[in-house]
Amino acid sequence: MPGYSSDRFPDLSAEDRDEYTCSICHEIFNTPVTTSCCLQTFCDDCITEWLETNNTCPYDRKRLTASELSRASRVLVNTMGRFKIRCDYWDKGCRQVIKFDKLPQHTINCSYNITMCVKCEHVMTSGHDCIESLRAEIAALKLALSDRDHNNRYHPLSIPSTSNAKRLGKSDFHGQLSGACGKLVVVYFYDFWVDLGKKSDSVFTIMCAELANEVLFLKVDVDDNEDIATDHKVSVMPTFILIKNKQKVDELSSTNETKLRQLIRKHM
Repeated sequence: MPGYSSDRFPDLSAEDRDEYTCSICHEIFNTPVTTSCCLQTFCDDCITEWLETNNTCPYDRKRLTASELSRASRVLVNTMGRFKIRCDYWDKGCRQVIKFDKLPQHTINCSYNITMCVKCEHVMTSGHDCIESLRAEIAALKLALSDRDHNNRYHPLSIPSTSNAKRLGKSDFHGQLSGACGKLVVVYFYDFWVDLGKKSDSVFTIMCAELANEVLFLKVDVDDNEDIATDHKVSVMPTFILIKNKQKVDELSSTNETKLRQLIRKHM
């Protein structure tokens, strides 16, 4: 791949920007290599691709082959390793700025490193099975539809026993937050009649079952609990509010499953 955009290096000086920029892609070096003819440095992929259609150095135009390229000096590599770079998933919400030489490990472990399956549009997990994922979604939808009795809104959500999701009124709400003991709390604000059977309900139900041991899930029907919704400035349904140690840490007003999972993993 070509070099890294200089915009990803918030502390890079203009001098360093010029010094460590590949003259082919005009970005910061990615896997730098040096030519034997003029000791000029390029990104490995950039110069390799160049030599597939050319037999001369792009800098001094002397004859050059791929076998005459060598790894850049240790000084250059070590210096670049100390640069600060933004995470690969910055656009997805990660706000980590790490040392350049730590980027590969961070990228692997980043909580925003979530891939969606192109076939079933569910999150790709280890041993992902499209059929099983879709079955789980269908089961969640059936469960949501079976819970349609408006008079039962104050009872715990009827979902698998592995879940800790609760629907509650204001009398219980603050007690649940106080009893969370440092756990992340995800509060799902919804309109019973509007959201019944919708994607937001199925997404929430599936996550309840998956993360029952790590996260406390609560449901708040805004029709019956306007005061709670007002306290949290909720005006759009559905809205997911993430709370930790009784303090709001994040909010999402959409049914974007990927984004919700990212936020939960970020604050767990």
